[in-house]
Amino acid sequence: MPAFYDGSPIFGLSVRCVHMPQENAMQMAAFFGVNALQSIMGGTRGRIFQISGLFYGPLPIDCVTQELFLLSYADGIGRTLIDTTGVSWSNVIFSGLYSRQNNGQFGVLCDGSGYFCLPYSCVFKGVT
Repeated sequence: MPAFYDGSPIFGLSVRCVHMPQENAMQMAAFFGVNALQSIMGGTRGRIFQISGLFYGPLPIDCVTQELFLLSYADGIGRTLIDTTGVSWSNVIFSGLYSRQNNGQFGVLCDGSGYFCLPYSCVFKGVT
């Protein structure tokens, strides 16, 4: 299943979306003479989405165009992300953490189409 951000399938082919909840905020206290720790739950702190995929097209510039479109979403606005399992997450922000994979080299798809591909990886943050 493809992934969508703000209703658009901006992630290309072979999308992999890994959801990782952030560590909860905790306050720990130790007291003299007490054989334990006291912990107070301070709430959740959002989540991280590690997303990777392939941009593709008949020319390398098509891959770069798709890449620039993805990077245009690094504007601090929370949007809805629908991951590859169909789960909808609201208030997800793309902070611009992005890298080309494969040393930034273009590959060619193995399906015989002759299309170029550009593997990438990026991180989105869920703030709620």
